[in-house]
Amino acid sequence: MTDEAGIGPSERQVNTLIFQQLCRFQIFDEKPETLSPKERFQLVAVSAKYGYAFIGTNSATIKVIKIDDLVRISDERQESPGTTVSDYPHEKLSLSDKPLHIAVDCQEQVISVITKGDANLRVHIFDIVNVCKQASSAKAFLTTGLSKETDVDLIDLQWNPVTPSLFAVCLSDGTAELWTWSEGKLSLLSSLPQIFKADAFCWSPKGKQIVIGTNDGQLLQFTHNMEQKKIVPKPDFTNEAVKVVDILWISTFMWVVAYIDEEETVQPNLAIVHAPKEQPVSFINFEDICYGSGEDRKSKYYMKFLDKWGFVIASSGNSMETGILGHKPDVKTSWDVWTLEDTARVELPLCDSDDTFLWDLP
Repeated sequence: MTDEAGIGPSERQVNTLIFQQLCRFQIFDEKPETLSPKERFQLVAVSAKYGYAFIGTNSATIKVIKIDDLVRISDERQESPGTTVSDYPHEKLSLSDKPLHIAVDCQEQVISVITKGDANLRVHIFDIVNVCKQASSAKAFLTTGLSKETDVDLIDLQWNPVTPSLFAVCLSDGTAELWTWSEGKLSLLSSLPQIFKADAFCWSPKGKQIVIGTNDGQLLQFTHNMEQKKIVPKPDFTNEAVKVVDILWISTFMWVVAYIDEEETVQPNLAIVHAPKEQPVSFINFEDICYGSGEDRKSKYYMKFLDKWGFVIASSGNSMETGILGHKPDVKTSWDVWTLEDTARVELPLCDSDDTFLWDLP
């Protein structure tokens, strides 16, 4: 999926951005191979409000760790950066099955946990204060099935960035659903049927709309009641059939979109999609900025936009490298791949001389 003109993505050397590795904390009690390699995991969530990290393990538990403890331990080991620490204070939240996805709502009131096991996908909602205070005895106050079919997998779950009681899910059968909870009850607010071929989604920054990525490369924009507002066509930088893997909504008319070929024979390509009103849609293809090489897991891009600094940090579930896309200070529609110094990049460490891949980007 390269540009027809053969011109590579724009790059810029940035020496003022530096990432530094501190300690390594061992999360899994056994080797990660005990996890199913095909899942699109999201096993890390953080509450800045309460100062805790919630990390899924390779058993039916979530480790609840005070962030101050991680910082303290890292500070104590400044003379030996990169040290692996296996003994640190934490609590364990017990589940019925292994966690597939963990997320915290926008007001940090609740934690959602997706499990599957031998049954259908289920979402469990926990009170975040109860989990932080005493994880070992915390219980979900809401649980519901997301699909009646046992062969349906989770593509993604995202809480609305403004409305704390609202979240959306995308499922492997091509459906997308909006759920809300109140007074101890989960309710389906609206849904898109399989005919829309949903394969990814993202909330708008203000939470008023949602964009759906389809398995034929389109972006479809909807309101909360699934009234369609816009259609963005498949990218013009390739003649191949492509589908959308993941989306990050940057601004009103701009997204970062991960596209992959229909047969998933190559790693996803990241593109900036700009679709202003009554103007042509533009696509800037940056190809695979994470240099992915793994093929064992389903394709997934973890992306975070740091608006204050004007860059997107992106990691691939099938790569040990992390890429940076940044816009120019005076032209927010002009983007480059930021190239950092070798010692300033984010790279996952080797594990027993083998590559390790990312489980989440909080």
